[in-house]
Amino acid sequence: MSLKPHRVLLAIGLLGVAVASLVWAQTTASPPAAAGDQVVATVGDRTIRMSDLEQHWRELDSTSYARVRQEVYDANRNVLSDLIGEYLIENEAKKRNVTVDQLLAQELPKRTQPVTDAQIKELYDQSRERTQGVSLEDLRPAIVSYLERQAPTAARGRFMQDLRKAATDVAVRLEPPRLVIEVLPNDPVTGPASARVQIVEFSDFQCPFCKRVTPILKQLTAKYPTQVKLVWKDFPLAIHPDARPAAEAAQCARDQGKFWEYHDKLFDNQSAMTPENLKQWAGQMGMDGAKFSACYDGATHRALVQSDMDEGTRAGVSSTPTIFINGRAVVGAQPIEVFDEIIQEELARKP
Repeated sequence: MSLKPHRVLLAIGLLGVAVASLVWAQTTASPPAAAGDQVVATVGDRTIRMSDLEQHWRELDSTSYARVRQEVYDANRNVLSDLIGEYLIENEAKKRNVTVDQLLAQELPKRTQPVTDAQIKELYDQSRERTQGVSLEDLRPAIVSYLERQAPTAARGRFMQDLRKAATDVAVRLEPPRLVIEVLPNDPVTGPASARVQIVEFSDFQCPFCKRVTPILKQLTAKYPTQVKLVWKDFPLAIHPDARPAAEAAQCARDQGKFWEYHDKLFDNQSAMTPENLKQWAGQMGMDGAKFSACYDGATHRALVQSDMDEGTRAGVSSTPTIFINGRAVVGAQPIEVFDEIIQEELARKP
């Protein structure tokens, strides 16, 4: 029996996850001498272990190493959440003395939401490269039909979330991949040194997504004033010509104790970061203009910015913002709920 194309793609995708899961399981093994560190090859009298493979992979391509680890974790986390949800639904059905189908018939309709124009446009925009120029209006019936078919699945997900929130006996022990990001004395930091949650942000002053995530990070530090600290790392992208000079200027502002104030000014004026303005803003904030200009014109912190970029590259950073919450990577300007959930998970961990 031949497989349909979409089933072939699914099979390939599952195979990829399975292989990557095996790699991840092995790459979290103990150091070379420890039991369980699988021998994967021998060359004459030399032995290659899984830990050697992991280390070599990190050295050859740290970006793909970090990405695959995160993708495998995300896939496992999503499947785990769905499995937990299925168990919670079964338990709820038993409590009510009904079948699962009867329970879903009661609960899903109230959680089924109508298709909105915003959802239609979002799906169209996401698929624009594959629409071959067909207009939104022409594709609207097909998009609506697709979203309506997905509605029961979405409603089931909402029901699972509601059950999960009410559950008191669910404990997730799936450990996420973590990277140790060193905080250096020159790194701008806001928040208490004793904070249990450390957010390290690799960012770019000319990046629109970095600007979008800035108020979210401020909300989080305000919500957890004693539990969260925020660390800034420069990662100006080559596609943003004003980003690196702005990063160097912000480090000059740090010299005068004005980094975060200057940081906000740069994000508020992303399209006006000329050398003249960078210096003028420093004066407006009460900095010593001569010292700032000497620092900026002399490229005093060029090496410091480059050091941040090198560190980010080693950590697998390839786009901004990339944020590490206690070493757990979050890529992009995600909704505040994504960051908040991770922070709460970290605070719930035993110290």
